[in-house]
Amino acid sequence: MPHHFALTIHLHDRRYHGASEWPPSPARVFQALVAGAAQGRRVPDDARRALTLLEGLAAPLIAVPHARRGQRVAMFVPNNDLDAVDGDPG
Repeated sequence: MPHHFALTIHLHDRRYHGASEWPPSPARVFQALVAGAAQGRRVPDDARRALTLLEGLAAPLIAVPHARRGQRVAMFVPNNDLDAVDGDPG
């Protein structure tokens, strides 16, 4: 019987804030798993074995919801650091 490994990723606010790639590269997920398992610069042996196993698997099948392109929003706020100019907004 074949074995399967399924990983579900939930995006914050159900939105992906990446610049131009959809779906995101599986390498990003792998990097997140490494970062999550690491303890400082060290990756514990059990996590290292699991990550090594994942590295050896065939390329993943990626299922993603339909994407629609959003729009860029630029927001500007005034510099309200008046202490730097002795309180003088001029």
